[in-house]
Amino acid sequence: MASSSILPSTEVETPITSFSIDVLGESLTIHEQPQNVSSTGTKVWDTGVALSKYFEKNRHKLNLKGKQLIEIGAGCGLTGIVTAILGAHVTITDRVEVLHLIKKNVDFNLSGRENVGKVQVKELNWGVTDVKEFKPPFHYVIGSAQSQIFLDVLYQMESIDPLIQVLASLCDTRTVCLLSLEMRDQQIHDTFFQRVTDHFVVSTIPRAKQDPAHTSEFITIYQLKKK
Repeated sequence: MASSSILPSTEVETPITSFSIDVLGESLTIHEQPQNVSSTGTKVWDTGVALSKYFEKNRHKLNLKGKQLIEIGAGCGLTGIVTAILGAHVTITDRVEVLHLIKKNVDFNLSGRENVGKVQVKELNWGVTDVKEFKPPFHYVIGSAQSQIFLDVLYQMESIDPLIQVLASLCDTRTVCLLSLEMRDQQIHDTFFQRVTDHFVVSTIPRAKQDPAHTSEFITIYQLKKK
């Protein structure tokens, strides 16, 4: 179950809210900053919840313990935090302006918790940051985006190739890349995946493997494997 509440804060100019979600029988609290108009990465999106619950539901088969995982465009850091709880060593990345919120959520949910993977929070600006500093390849590369955010990226054609290049640079042929996306526009969908298939073989995660309470007909989890 998920819920939201308003929390006072003197650390940022805009109000902080909280999003609660149960993982492995315990409640996580993810702080958001939804009124921050300078960034779309300060709110928990349904796609991130769907990906997080996918990892939880399939944790025994995926066996994340000790795996190296990087989350791109992490926003509030929900999925990175969940995968760390499941045992992965996680690098959570986004643009510099949202890193404070990710660090807040990592500290709030993981400090003092036993049997979790190592977590680091770093800036990754597509097309700017040198990906080599992250020491790829990773076992898992993950990301999620709500429809409007993804549409914004795709309409800015100069952003498509840097995103795909980041994905390609972080992966090798053994890496599992998972993208949880909400898409409502077939044309935009096709534009992106025509480019992606130059580098990756694309498939979809069956809905039977997803948590039915935390997905919808508009959300698809894609699996990309580097050619």
